[in-house]
Amino acid sequence: MKNSLLKNLTKIKARKIENSFLIEGFSLIETALKSKRLLLNHLIVTDRIFSRYQGFINGIGNEKIFFVTEEIIKKLSFTKTPQGIIASVTYNSSTLDSIDFKTIPLLLIIDGISDPGNLGSLIRTAEVFGVDALIILPDSCDVFSDKVIRASAGSLFHLPIIFCGYNEIIKYLNTKGFHNIITVPSDGCEIWRFNFNSPLAITLGNESRGISKPMMNSSVYRLTIPIKGNADSLNVAVAGSIILYEIAKQRNLLKCGK
Repeated sequence: MKNSLLKNLTKIKARKIENSFLIEGFSLIETALKSKRLLLNHLIVTDRIFSRYQGFINGIGNEKIFFVTEEIIKKLSFTKTPQGIIASVTYNSSTLDSIDFKTIPLLLIIDGISDPGNLGSLIRTAEVFGVDALIILPDSCDVFSDKVIRASAGSLFHLPIIFCGYNEIIKYLNTKGFHNIITVPSDGCEIWRFNFNSPLAITLGNESRGISKPMMNSSVYRLTIPIKGNADSLNVAVAGSIILYEIAKQRNLLKCGK
């Protein structure tokens, strides 16, 4: 491998090149390459892994495949026990106007969520329950980090992801007739009493600070998930999953199996 390519991959691992990131492990890479939202730049493999996935690797094209030593894979890997195969990809950015709404519009707005595990879990839930696009607001954690990718179980590769400022998304919601919904610990409408059959944007805020002032002020409805016990609130990923499930249930989107 050329030193210039290794330096480039190191920058990508550190997330210093916009919209480019590394994916590690055969299963995630196989899922990623089925997505029309990702462009494969390079596939980095060791001799050890080539014999196991020879058919898959040969189908990619020699100009994108680079064989490296175990030492180099360790430098690029995110884990203590590298799997021997890493892909460098670029995400094709989306815009608000390019969203393809397939049913009653539904957006999930990430407003400063800082924990990669929470964000990845929400992305997985969003893809399962029919969210049309994911909106990332300022001060949210890196959506293309390895921890988010793994927590999303590959769902990240199948959702349009749009990076917005507060003014841009608020103007869009108002212009397109969306209802911006936030959750509050108490005194909101109980979720099963709310009619979700209209264009909606669900805003989920930071784990400790909650919803930002701009999104709080622009909210149309406030919902509460009734809870029992000593905890005063739910984890943001759990709360978001409950709401998205309720929306899918009301919209008759649920089915067993594929």
